Amino acid sequence: MNENTDKKQKSRRGFFKFMFGGNREKAIQRDGEKCVQCGMTRKEHKEKWGRDITVDHINGSGCNSKVKNSSLDNLQTLCLSCHGRKDNVRRKEYSRNRGINSPDNIRDIKRLYKTGKYLQKDIAKMYECTERWISRITTHY
Repeated sequence: MNENTDKKQKSRRGFFKFMFGGNREKAIQRDGEKCVQCGMTRKEHKEKWGRDITVDHINGSGCNSKVKNSSLDNLQTLCLSCHGRKDNVRRKEYSRNRGINSPDNIRDIKRLYKTGKYLQKDIAKMYECTERWISRITTHY
């Protein structure tokens, strides 16, 4: 291994530790080294894509979230295709629901939820958005 490759590997390990709290490899091993959606193995993934299989934050609370959750129960092994499909669904949901992301709406949604009088599905109906989006607001903002 040459010096540049060695530096790149160390840098990547540091990034994965930041992204997954040291649980990336544990998640891959727990999932049998294959995509939990389609079953593609780690070896098949490396042959097809030229890179290691990916690990996903199930609830989307990765390094770009205010509240990070890299616990093993929030991680899943996905191939690039399945991971991309999941991210596209999340992006579409964000586009559909972004109108409720004003600071006033977020404050009001959190207040309603904290009273205990309303379930997330009730608040989602009030704001005409998905229950999943309300869940993100009440747990990540």
